[in-house]
Amino acid sequence: METEELKLIRRLVSCTLHIQCSVLDHNGGALLDFLNSIYCDIFKKISGSIPLVDFFKAFAPQTVYGMQDRFLMYYGAVILPDTGQVFIVGPCLLEKADSHFIAKVLKINHIGLDGEKSFQCFYDRWPVLDQAMVHTLMRIIGEYCYKGKTLDHRQFLAWDSKLVQPVYVEDSVRILTMKSLEMVYDREKALLEAVSRGKRQEAFDIFISNRSLVLQPMRYSPDTLRDAKDKYIAFHGKLKQAAEQGGVHPIHLEETSAEFCRRIEEAEDINDIHTLAQNMLRRYIQLVRRMAVPQCSTPVRQAVNLIHLDLSAPLSVKYLAEAIQVHPNYLSRIFKQEMGIALTEYINKSRIIRAMKYLGETELQVGDIGLYVGFEDINYFSRVFKQYVECSPSQYRKIARGYQLAGEKEERRLLRATAGSEVGDGI
Repeated sequence: METEELKLIRRLVSCTLHIQCSVLDHNGGALLDFLNSIYCDIFKKISGSIPLVDFFKAFAPQTVYGMQDRFLMYYGAVILPDTGQVFIVGPCLLEKADSHFIAKVLKINHIGLDGEKSFQCFYDRWPVLDQAMVHTLMRIIGEYCYKGKTLDHRQFLAWDSKLVQPVYVEDSVRILTMKSLEMVYDREKALLEAVSRGKRQEAFDIFISNRSLVLQPMRYSPDTLRDAKDKYIAFHGKLKQAAEQGGVHPIHLEETSAEFCRRIEEAEDINDIHTLAQNMLRRYIQLVRRMAVPQCSTPVRQAVNLIHLDLSAPLSVKYLAEAIQVHPNYLSRIFKQEMGIALTEYINKSRIIRAMKYLGETELQVGDIGLYVGFEDINYFSRVFKQYVECSPSQYRKIARGYQLAGEKEERRLLRATAGSEVGDGI
């Protein structure tokens, strides 16, 4: 039976290297089932007499093994002491699966060139790692399991052995595409569900182990930075929706959303955008854990709903307390306790966030916007706005328009790059 320590090791390796880790019974049938689970998308069945299975059955204790099968997939393995099981890391690739690599695989296995597309789809699913890294990892795992004892090391290349030809599935491209899409949607659904429930560890385990699945490249343009921005903007939108389903009120979502959209657009390097992904995930989970309204008492939920139902109303602690029939002091106390913010400050921030939206998206006069969100005095509106945004409403409008113009300029540049002289500067 697998110990908790081994489960932790498998989890750490999977999360850090994005590579599959398995514990198998030490027999040919277990490995055959394992290989069939990997190759079932492109072969009807892997033969039980393939050299890799025979070699697996001959494993010796206190030995670290490196194995490469007929399809140039690499595995690391070590027998676990006193368990009759094998800890196996992989598969992975030792080099990028380009056209030359795939041609070599097809030649080794006597498969026609018409199988190139399906193998390309297949190899895109597996990580590319350095062989020395895999060996170092297996040595560390082996020494841990064998309490620091010296281990032997063996290499095995199955592709130089006698060929046992599996039955190739001609429609494997369509099967692989369907399975890949199913995997993407299943893992994405699990991730967003974990976010909506505030399950931080579960969400990060899914995200780190399946980042390439969750964040599929869009490839809308030849601009890789723009593609990365589009990809993470889409991911951000899904996180926002998951948090809303988890009970986070729009006021908190709008604050967080505006910040991350700005940071994504301002990023000048793809690595900066990648870093934002984990920050976004962490922030939205925190919002669910700390700010989800369904976790609050009925009076607090009623007060929040009334505030956002009509921001132009004469909102105050007294007004809201009378509307929901509780004492003002009681409402003020439990609101601060449950929402982490004073009720009057919540009202002001809600109004300012709405005002920011109107300033950036409409041509309404500043004074009219102030009235619309509940500020009858334009000077008071400007003071409160500056308190939260650190600039006046007029200055914010200029800044927001500047970002909008920059985005439009970038769109024109991309259009010119893709359409040539047919698209002019006058767009």
